[in-house]
Amino acid sequence: MGIGDWINAAFLVVIGVLLGLAANGLAGLVLDGAWLFALMLLVICGGAVLLFFLFDGLLDRLFARVFPGGVRPAAVSYPAARKPLALLASLPGGLVLGVFLAQSGLAPTILGLF
Repeated sequence: MGIGDWINAAFLVVIGVLLGLAANGLAGLVLDGAWLFALMLLVICGGAVLLFFLFDGLLDRLFARVFPGGVRPAAVSYPAARKPLALLASLPGGLVLGVFLAQSGLAPTILGLF
């Protein structure tokens, strides 16, 4: 595992921790009875993801018209190497760690760092 894989895994752990904190906060809203606010959060996030994919498809079509030849693949393609287990497990591990830290009451401290 190279240094780039370790850096990528560290970023994925941080993203997983933040997602775990957000998931725990959303679950807390639902369990406290703030259904409407939790539903609004999900609708807004879902709309943002939908807009992202819409603009991505729009940009793909635009570049297909501007550059009709496209990007040609390399003449020789080598089989992709398997990703290291630490890299594959970093996002789910960070997610579990984030939920655990939020349940421990450390969410304000961690979010205060950012």
